[in-house]
Amino acid sequence: MGLALTCLILPMRAADDGESGRKCSNATVKGDYGLVASGIRAIPPGVPGIPPGTTEMFVLTGLRTYDGNGEFRTVSDDHGQISGVSHATAAGVYQVNADCTGTATIVVTLPGIPPLKLVSTFVIVDSAKEIKEASMSALATAVLTRK
Repeated sequence: MGLALTCLILPMRAADDGESGRKCSNATVKGDYGLVASGIRAIPPGVPGIPPGTTEMFVLTGLRTYDGNGEFRTVSDDHGQISGVSHATAAGVYQVNADCTGTATIVVTLPGIPPLKLVSTFVIVDSAKEIKEASMSALATAVLTRK
């Protein structure tokens, strides 16, 4: 319930973080951002020994690099409750709205598993030093990136 409420208020956060009147674009986010994520995810089909439709809790840390033109790359390590520790790379695209909210689509690549596509929404705060993001593509994931 708390994550659902957080996702509903994320777009409103941009207007009340002390930065009213600002304008954002894809160029607002550029460079390296450390990231931490946690949530519940569906384990992708094709993982040996794990039945399709299985879900798990997970935590993740990584580095996401935004190019300022609508594309990003992520390198991360995560630990799943069932799947254990893994290293992943990902590439994605993002679109920033003038009100500093936006959407992102990311394709995660793990060894031996078909690529996984996730869609998320985000809000840029603290003079673009922080991005708060939530994905509902594969159950629920909350992501915080910080420059």
